[in-house]
Amino acid sequence: MSLIATTTTLTSSRNPQGFSHPVLLSATVAGVGGTPSGTVQFKDAGVNLGTAQAMTDGVATYSTSSLTLAIHTLTAIYSGDSLFATSTSSPLSQVVGDSVRVSNEEMVVGLMTNLARVSNEEMVVGLMTNLARVSNLEMVIGFLPANWPSRVIVMED
Repeated sequence: MSLIATTTTLTSSRNPQGFSHPVLLSATVAGVGGTPSGTVQFKDAGVNLGTAQAMTDGVATYSTSSLTLAIHTLTAIYSGDSLFATSTSSPLSQVVGDSVRVSNEEMVVGLMTNLARVSNEEMVVGLMTNLARVSNLEMVIGFLPANWPSRVIVMED
């Protein structure tokens, strides 16, 4: 008897996330004709994040606040069971950045170009010099110190 094909979908509760802020990763496994059981191993660039997590009703979760400042390539790998085949999620790019506060708005400093919204004003973030409007306050994010990696700002709710 052949195993039933499955699909694994990986989602994040917060993306981008502030450095040392918790994020909940969820993997949903679906297969035709029933609910898969077993475990899901969450990975960051192929390296295990903790131990394999048991599934409940086709969903496994993993919470962490220990991802480093970077853009992480996360995946979830379903172990399979006696009826359902293994499967791997598509990669999820999880952005982890520094948190800063401007006009009572928390912002996350990320690693790539992004677009964010603060107090209903759009903020376009570039690679070097950035102009943004936060609660009617214009701010210019200029050249960063040489010892910093290239960073730009993305917003965190």
